[in-house]
Amino acid sequence: MGLAASDSMNKGKPRPDDSLEEAEAKSKSVDERIPPVIAPDDGDIGPGEEVLEQESKAVRQQPRP
Repeated sequence: MGLAASDSMNKGKPRPDDSLEEAEAKSKSVDERIPPVIAPDDGDIGPGEEVLEQESKAVRQQPRP
């Protein structure tokens, strides 16, 4: 593999000609670059959660033999 091929594969690595901000951004791990996704808590339960609640109640209410 030639030098040009290896350079194009390592675009995510900091380079000497990068600005300080660019170098810091490239040196962060993937987890640090991607913000966490938090589901909105709107208080309402969806149809799937409703079914799960009904099933869990039904399991608890079954009479024992």
